[in-house]
Amino acid sequence: MESNALMKKSIMWNTVGNVYFSFCQWLMTVLIVYMSKDNYWPVGMLGLAMSVTNSFASIASFGMRSFQISDITKVYSNEDYIMSRRITCAVAYIACVVYSVIVCTSPMEIICILIYMCMRIVESAEDVYQGVLQTNWRFDIIGKSYIMRGTLQLASFVVVFLLTREMYITFIFIALSDWLVFQFYDKKQTRNIAGIGKVKYDARIIKLLKSCAGLVVYYFMASSFATVVRVSIKQKCGIEELGIYSTVASPTVIIQLTASVIYSPFIPGIARTFFDGNKEKFIGYIKKISLIIVAAFVVLNIGGYLLGHWGLELLYNPSIAAHDEYLIPLIWCTFFAAAVWFFAGMLIAIRKSVQLLIAVTISFILNFVINRPLISAFGPNGGSYSQVIAEVLLMIILIVMLLFDVHNIEKGDRNVQEV
Repeated sequence: MESNALMKKSIMWNTVGNVYFSFCQWLMTVLIVYMSKDNYWPVGMLGLAMSVTNSFASIASFGMRSFQISDITKVYSNEDYIMSRRITCAVAYIACVVYSVIVCTSPMEIICILIYMCMRIVESAEDVYQGVLQTNWRFDIIGKSYIMRGTLQLASFVVVFLLTREMYITFIFIALSDWLVFQFYDKKQTRNIAGIGKVKYDARIIKLLKSCAGLVVYYFMASSFATVVRVSIKQKCGIEELGIYSTVASPTVIIQLTASVIYSPFIPGIARTFFDGNKEKFIGYIKKISLIIVAAFVVLNIGGYLLGHWGLELLYNPSIAAHDEYLIPLIWCTFFAAAVWFFAGMLIAIRKSVQLLIAVTISFILNFVINRPLISAFGPNGGSYSQVIAEVLLMIILIVMLLFDVHNIEKGDRNVQEV
């Protein structure tokens, strides 16, 4: 009984911490509108930095968190995961440098993106340590880390921007605050609990990276749906219009972040259900989540139509609320991205990354091809339509693949190492 109570308390800490951290990040996108006083360049710069680095953060994380926490037979050690993360973080940063130089139109854009990417690198390093904590059911430490990080990031953002009015200096202090929590809390707590040994390179690291290679391509493409769209909006409509679009989008991000908090603790259980051969329970997961998705979609649309304009005016100002036509398509974008994230997590848990790669490649190409014509026809909303079409297609493909893989349960597929 005491063990169950401690487990529930631990998960509650994780939920509260994640929601609080998400709220702090969202609040930054609200406060920047007020602090910049109708100058939408800083707003657009924040949105661009978040969007671009999100794609390269997926390279740094290498799609490994779901793989790590569902490694129920401990094929790889904690030290293997940590060493591999150091390598992927270095590769991700170099890739971000190259991309920024090619795509950005001013040196200041490049500087801001690369500094913000430093924070993403710290987050990716924290992520692998939090994976170790999750496998030891210490969600309470993860939650407390999120609370500290969210508080320090928000305080740094507000104080430094008000003092300097410079986004690149603000990003430096945000990254520094994240690094402090990582160094003096996450690493220390994880080593005390899991007994992390000396982290070194060996041949196993290459094997691990190969095992997750399909996952990193999947996550990079999936997270790049929004990046492709927002870069096109900046190029076709200007960075100030992107700033307005990003501002309207910021409240919708909570949909995806909250969804990831809810499903993440259940991924190991889904893996066990599949490899234990429990077909009925596995299908039950798919049915229940599908029903929740349909119900949530209806509720969010009703809420958006009834309260959207009022909410934007309350959060921001009449100038932003005048662009409420962006809101509903953006709700669709984040909603279906959250749905895709869950079904992808299920496929990762049962080690089907090749199928993931095929599905996301089809959807990514579609989004890449149609986003510019749709933006030309419908303005920034065209970018949202493009992303929604790609996300829905990807979700349908993933569901079909999951249902098809149910047959493997009957065949006694137990090879948890296969990817």
